[in-house]
Amino acid sequence: MVGMRKNILYITLVISFVIIGVFTVLATLTNTKLSVSSVIDKKLKVGDTFTVDVTVNEVIDLKGYEYRLKYDTNILDATSVVSSNFLSSSMYCVRNTIDEAEGIIWVACMMPLGPGEGVSGSGTLETITFQVLDKGDSNLDLYKTVLGDHTGASIPHSVEDGIFQNHPEKSSR
Repeated sequence: MVGMRKNILYITLVISFVIIGVFTVLATLTNTKLSVSSVIDKKLKVGDTFTVDVTVNEVIDLKGYEYRLKYDTNILDATSVVSSNFLSSSMYCVRNTIDEAEGIIWVACMMPLGPGEGVSGSGTLETITFQVLDKGDSNLDLYKTVLGDHTGASIPHSVEDGIFQNHPEKSSR
């Protein structure tokens, strides 16, 4: 009887390690990406406005997210950040601020606490409107990014920054 219990315990441990290993490998092979779109348009002049989207691609079980986006305040003025209903119509943002002096947008949104899985798929999280202040380039740098699942665990993901450019490319002569 004791030998049988040891065998059952051993088999249970082996199966547990295999399952944990499979989920660990799947987590490292994630295609989840948080990105901001780029705008390259030499026709945009001082005073014009344009929008960029912050999107998530191929996420599984997203229950909340946070990011900061840095931009050049000599070139751009962020005028609004509008959240989509990608998570749900009952999601709420605990942070949705524009620090124009520093050129930083800080967003943190989540679904209401409680049981249930998060959202899976791809979609737009926010649409950000900028006003052009000058000709030039500005990186749209996503940093301090966090995606979280329904358990509160971090979702591994890559980040893709954007760029704004509204001047003609220089010739290589």
